[in-house]
Amino acid sequence: MLSPKSNRLVFHDMELVQFTYTGDDCDLIIGMDIMTQGDLALTNFEGRTVFSFRIPSRHIVDFEAKDIG
Repeated sequence: MLSPKSNRLVFHDMELVQFTYTGDDCDLIIGMDIMTQGDLALTNFEGRTVFSFRIPSRHIVDFEAKDIG
């Protein structure tokens, strides 16, 4: 799966679909079958977009709960 010192993630034995995309509105497509394997966060603080994904899930990430306190 994931090496402790690596940002590379490899899934094995996955069903994939290939398609041709000709637009410029998409940089990443990730399926629910992958997303449900770990924690996923997409943030855009001060105009900097960051995509974070980790396996295994470590805890619930709830941005609303953190903002309310």
